[in-house]
Amino acid sequence: MERASLAIEAAGAQVAAGALEAVGAESGAGTQDTVTLSDEARSASIEDGLLDASSARISYAANIRVVRATDDRFNQMIDIGLEYVR
Repeated sequence: MERASLAIEAAGAQVAAGALEAVGAESGAGTQDTVTLSDEARSASIEDGLLDASSARISYAANIRVVRATDDRFNQMIDIGLEYVR
């Protein structure tokens, strides 16, 4: 889940970098404020960031379901053990 969370953050940064690049290209980037981007951020695109965010969100949700299912099974095993002890 931590990896999926980090992927969501990275995808958000990629979308933001792509948006900044698009805004800078449209405005001509004259005497306005500037932002320095890493090489990785420069190659980012909004589309790639949105796809990464979507897949990371799905992965995160799947991991949560696995944890819940495991917890349910563990609780069932405890209940079976308690019935055996009685």
